[in-house]
Amino acid sequence: MRFFLLLTLAFSLLACDNTFRDTRELPEPPELPAQIRPCPPEAIILADKMNVLYLGVDNPISIDLRHANEADLRATATGADIRGSRGKYILKPYAIGEVRMEAFIKDELVAARSFRAKRIPDPVVKLGNSAGGRMGSGEFKAQRGLSAFLNDFDFDAKCMVAGYMITRIGKNGERQSNINHGARFGTSGSALILQASPGDIYTFTEVRVRCPGDQANRLLNSLAFHIK
Repeated sequence: MRFFLLLTLAFSLLACDNTFRDTRELPEPPELPAQIRPCPPEAIILADKMNVLYLGVDNPISIDLRHANEADLRATATGADIRGSRGKYILKPYAIGEVRMEAFIKDELVAARSFRAKRIPDPVVKLGNSAGGRMGSGEFKAQRGLSAFLNDFDFDAKCMVAGYMITRIGKNGERQSNINHGARFGTSGSALILQASPGDIYTFTEVRVRCPGDQANRLLNSLAFHIK
């Protein structure tokens, strides 16, 4: 009898599915983070001093670069010589007109800007510190020539006086003239200046000046002095 009970139990175990099942609810798998894309390179071309370029002087230009390595930055210019690297450049225009600058990261154009190139503004010509008016004879005779001044010009530039005509009009109406070459009084010009006496009038006309970048002399302002 016992044998039959054991045999029945064995058959019942073989017939049933005794596989373990975990009926607990499984959690949702976590979301994968979104793919991070690198920002594209950006650049801005900036004039360090003025928004125009001047002939004959060094015009500093900066490139503000973002999301890229400055070592990969390359800059070109049309209408000007260019030198520099890593975001700091100097442009020297060839002529009056437009200059275009472009910035590349490897072979990709990331910025471009056009500038207007113009000549240096006209300087003011002076005798000593005076552009004309009344001057004592002693002070007048102590002068050595004319000078050209660039007022309010934010570049390292100097204009040179090429020549002018000196005219002395004596108080008796006598007129003497001399063409002076260069900024300083020559021998003949100095002799004419040393004749100054109260009542005389001296004029400096046909004043010619050359500034950096000029192909020819400029004709500038005349000066007149009444000797006291």
